[in-house]
Amino acid sequence: GIVMFADFSPPTCWLLKELHPDECVEYPEYDMFQRIPEGVAEMSTTLPASSTPLVPAPTSNPSGWVQHPALNCWEGYGAEHIEGRNPWQKAVSLEQCKAECERH
Repeated sequence: GIVMFADFSPPTCWLLKELHPDECVEYPEYDMFQRIPEGVAEMSTTLPASSTPLVPAPTSNPSGWVQHPALNCWEGYGAEHIEGRNPWQKAVSLEQCKAECERH
């Protein structure tokens, strides 16, 4: 999965593995995107217990990714970092960040 600033400014990309959205933290400045592996019908989209109705529900699309708005994950909080990819790069688009994640 990946985490980026919700408004993509600055366009920084953090690559993550072993995602557990229910252990992540509500953080309006960030969005987490969870990759759904091929052949998996659905993934957990459970939000943290502290979720409020103000946080949008996760959204999915045919690209194989689920967006978790206003959710941030990091080491010890619902994710493990991919070595050398935390952050991966600055000044990258969402699509470039997703493509790099798919290579890992």
